[in-house]
Amino acid sequence: MELTRTIQFYFRQPSLSGITVSELEKAVSRYPYCGPLHLLLLKKQVQERHPDLQKQFEKTSIYFPNSFLLNELLRAPEAPPKVKPAATP
Repeated sequence: MELTRTIQFYFRQPSLSGITVSELEKAVSRYPYCGPLHLLLLKKQVQERHPDLQKQFEKTSIYFPNSFLLNELLRAPEAPPKVKPAATP
């Protein structure tokens, strides 16, 4: 899941580092059924070691019932690395 486009669409910022937790909380309250916004808020709270981290993890896990996928998305870098196509002989 590429969250960079979600960040650019909702916040007009190039990455998650340009957004505050309060901005993400406002977006989640405005769009409560948007799973990617919940995930972005959780990622930001993990980065900043926010005190509401456990509460947000429980909310986000509702939108991502596969706990392995959720953990992978939390550990994934913001943008996936660009892969160059193989050179043709």
